[in-house]
Amino acid sequence: MLQVLLGFSKYYVDALAENVRRGMRTKAQNGWFPAVPPIGYKYDRDSGTIVQDPVHAPVIFRILQMALTGQHTVREICRIARDDWHYRTPRKKRMGGTPLSINTTYRILRNVFYAGRFYWGKTLHTGLHVPLISMTDFNRIQANISKGPVPRPSVNRFAYSGLLKCGACGRGVTAERHVNRFGSRYTYYHCTNRKNGTCKQRSIEACRLDEQVVQFLSTLALPDEFWAWFIDDGIPSVTASSTQEDLESELALEIAEIQKQLSTITDLRVRNLISDDDFIDRRKKAQEALQATQGKLRDLSNAQSWIEPAKVLIAFRKLAVSAFRRGDDEIRRSILATAVSNLVLEDRIVSFSATKPFLVMSPYASSLSLSSSLGKVRTLILTKDPETMHALEVIAELQKKGVIPLPRPSVKPVRPPRPRRRRFDFGTRRSASVPIVPKKEISLPAPPSTIRAKSPRVSRRTSSDKDRPDSGPSPELRSA
Repeated sequence: MLQVLLGFSKYYVDALAENVRRGMRTKAQNGWFPAVPPIGYKYDRDSGTIVQDPVHAPVIFRILQMALTGQHTVREICRIARDDWHYRTPRKKRMGGTPLSINTTYRILRNVFYAGRFYWGKTLHTGLHVPLISMTDFNRIQANISKGPVPRPSVNRFAYSGLLKCGACGRGVTAERHVNRFGSRYTYYHCTNRKNGTCKQRSIEACRLDEQVVQFLSTLALPDEFWAWFIDDGIPSVTASSTQEDLESELALEIAEIQKQLSTITDLRVRNLISDDDFIDRRKKAQEALQATQGKLRDLSNAQSWIEPAKVLIAFRKLAVSAFRRGDDEIRRSILATAVSNLVLEDRIVSFSATKPFLVMSPYASSLSLSSSLGKVRTLILTKDPETMHALEVIAELQKKGVIPLPRPSVKPVRPPRPRRRRFDFGTRRSASVPIVPKKEISLPAPPSTIRAKSPRVSRRTSSDKDRPDSGPSPELRSA
């Protein structure tokens, strides 16, 4: 009898566990995470959904943005959040309320839940909660934290170190500071392979590099007339074109192809042609590609979302030169990383290559070419090209620092031509377009009543002229 009772209890426990697993699996398929959400989210009992925590979500968002820039290591991000922000984890009954650890920071940066997706049972699901970042930004964060050990910070930071490559041997270009006997400081750039004697490239001074960079950035600037064309003709012509329909059709075909791949992978597993691990890996990659493509298709629904980023890129082209000249080394590095790629130094001459958002549009093109180039920029923005998104993020950071103000480029108002003035009309001898204004009578002050005395004259008579009578009228005239 005892064995029968034990069997019934075991069956009840197994059935209950299976029911719980089925319910959690159904909840995950509906788009809700069936467990405790990570830091930055909390469970709302009123609505029965997962919402953002107003206290911890802003901090997690700042951590993700710092990792997105690629300028900080995970350890530095953890130290800043712990020491500078004094951040503490959420307080619970028996845990929490402690400073952020390095392991927790890694878990935050590697959790796909913040991008609007989550794993449940080795299956990637699209969540209905509000994400903190996009899937493109999440992939970039994974690439940044997977680069391996970051080089130790150096005492001297230079504007072009780590960006230039030697054109002769392909090695990196480093910089050195020297002081002459008069106290003047100079910065030189040279190949790192020069010390071994294998590279014969000569060093170049930093001021000469600055001149070449400014000359290249000035070629990217668009004239002021382009802004008026962009507002009046560029936006309507690109918006009215069939570019969006073409992109939507291409993305729809890509989604259909990925769905076909998923069905093929499932068919291969049913036939036992692939193992379970291979099936899970292939399905995971296909699901990630499918969700990324579906996200791009959703972003294309807003046809006007590309206009403001395009304005930012055009304004940056005009203000890059002035910001580069007055900025420090860090600002110059940011500007170069935004607009320039593949800097190669050879024979003291730097060869530049513009990034995608600045390469497709030439300031010397015709209106038809500009329309085509503007359409390419629109495609890069709508499809969320990684290089274009990185450029927009760096420009936004520079704008927050106040380095590059991004107002709308000033457009000079078009004034009507002034009528030509005729100087004189031969009939009236007056200007024909200027009205005749009568002169005002000027009242002069009255003459003074006193007569000013004459200054005494010095007599120049000699001794022989003393007896000569004074010159003047004759005595007859005087009597008359």
